[in-house]
Amino acid sequence: MILYLAFSFVLIVLECLRNSGDADGRVPVIGSRYCVEALELPLKTPWTSWYYKNQVGGRLVEYEGLTLVTVRGAGHLVPLNKPNEALALIHSYLSGEPLPTHR
Repeated sequence: MILYLAFSFVLIVLECLRNSGDADGRVPVIGSRYCVEALELPLKTPWTSWYYKNQVGGRLVEYEGLTLVTVRGAGHLVPLNKPNEALALIHSYLSGEPLPTHR
């Protein structure tokens, strides 16, 4: 619980990253999209695919101050379902490097 709170605090202070597994039955991507779009943030980058080891890792869209990333084939617990892709996502966020959008 403490780790989650510390991680949430870092995300709020720096820039928000929201991820969703595209096979999540509890919090579907469409629900995440509706919530994010309701914020009416300026769009920086439209929906595009991101890649992990030359395979589509998911999709992402960037707004001012917020990035919504989906992880292909992951359910509600992205790190449990797709640990390598989750690690790439977290590494990208913490290092400030963009996720690869080309193979």
